[in-house]
Amino acid sequence: MAKKTLPKRHTTNSEGVYYKEIVSDDNKIVDKIYLIRWRDENGKELLKTIGKYSEGIREAFCKKKT
Repeated sequence: MAKKTLPKRHTTNSEGVYYKEIVSDDNKIVDKIYLIRWRDENGKELLKTIGKYSEGIREAFCKKKT
């Protein structure tokens, strides 16, 4: 069973925390990938993948990382 990550980022209730959905071949959502966004000292926007929902990563954990 092949899986793919959808390109659209979804917002959460926490500022700077996003997720993308992972879907199976039959377009059923099977997991989420959490990402955080921040700006460095030069004002450049950076985006980092934190982990998967199935690995125990939650929105609160990502909020602490921002």
